[in-house]
Amino acid sequence: MATKSKDLQLAAWLTEALLVRESFAGLAEGLSLCQRMIETFWDSLFPELDPEDLEMRAAPLNWIGMKLDLPLRRAPLVQTGLGYYLYKESRTVGYEAQAKTDAEKKNRQKMLKEGKLAAEDFDKAFEETPKIFYAKAERDLDACLETLTSLHAVCEEKFGGEAPSFSPLEQLLKEIRHTVHALLEKKREKEPDPVEPEREPEAAALEAGTAAAAEPGQAPALASMTFALPASSEPPDRREAVASVAAAAAYLRRQDPLSPAPYLMMRGLRWGELRAAAELSDPTLLEAPPTEIRQTIKRLAVDGKWSELLEAAENVMALPCSRAWLDLQRFVVEACVSLGEQYFPIAKAIRSG
Repeated sequence: MATKSKDLQLAAWLTEALLVRESFAGLAEGLSLCQRMIETFWDSLFPELDPEDLEMRAAPLNWIGMKLDLPLRRAPLVQTGLGYYLYKESRTVGYEAQAKTDAEKKNRQKMLKEGKLAAEDFDKAFEETPKIFYAKAERDLDACLETLTSLHAVCEEKFGGEAPSFSPLEQLLKEIRHTVHALLEKKREKEPDPVEPEREPEAAALEAGTAAAAEPGQAPALASMTFALPASSEPPDRREAVASVAAAAAYLRRQDPLSPAPYLMMRGLRWGELRAAAELSDPTLLEAPPTEIRQTIKRLAVDGKWSELLEAAENVMALPCSRAWLDLQRFVVEACVSLGEQYFPIAKAIRSG
């Protein structure tokens, strides 16, 4: 397909077929195919290129972003084939032991008579599914999200203001990954991963780690900021200790994007410093955010790019300028509310801070 027909609609249908046949790994493969086609054959792709109106060319990609909801919800989360849709259904039906009142028992029986899945039935299928199934599913979902990010970047470059939207697909992928990670953690309770021997800290890792605690006034590119956690048990100074906290928070966000914990880690650190500044009457700790960073965060909010805003804002939380920047917290809460109910616990945790 990538060398002959170059038809984006066929690529979109193939992506759906790969998802149905090969689950999350198939989706990652299909998204990668679409990305390569756009990068390599932009001038000769079908639908044909109309510089004045890119809507027709964007349509197959918008279809991917909007119409893969059902097959993605049906992708297996256990070896017997039960997917995310039935997992959520089983949580709604609940457990027999949880139905205490007559009304609750009657409602549960009604749902079971309608053919809905009981929580006990999903749990039984989960117990019969090996840990390696979830480890692979988590890796495949990470590959989907990574490839989708790359595809989105290519589309932003090629389509400009008419770029297709992948937000619904991205949010559902994150929800499913959150569930898969939780299921994998349950497996690890009974079957822990082997512990790797400690490695000596590398100079490159330390250098990357200290970049997170940038000097006041610096404005690193938000999208490219990375944090490395030094391997030594005790950081040599405060700056690297802060970098270690930032690295740990970034890692936890990647592993469980819907957990409030990593968000509270950075705020506990920075807001604790703010309280110390008030006690010491030290105005130097009330550093203002650089103009470049403020403009970046505001632009992401105006454009409604909530996932990008959330990641950029959490990278900013690693910087000293985040201590007293109240608008940053407002933007993060707004992003969480806009991203949907899965993110509400994060917004609530930040508001209560």
